[in-house]
Amino acid sequence: MGHCVASYYSDILSGRYFVYRVTSPIRATLGLRFESGTWQVDQIKGEGNRQISTIAEEEVWLRLNGAAP
Repeated sequence: MGHCVASYYSDILSGRYFVYRVTSPIRATLGLRFESGTWQVDQIKGEGNRQISTIAEEEVWLRLNGAAP
């Protein structure tokens, strides 16, 4: 995917950052950061750190919140 995941190496090792592969509705990478006592979506990026469409991003949000079809 050509992402900069390696730049999060120390946060990943410490358990403060998680990276997930999204395969549907679009191929993307999802980054979650633990901050202020809660997990927050840090970023959702397509190949080469490109923005994904608003519709695809909304669908990923719905699936994260358990509203997937």
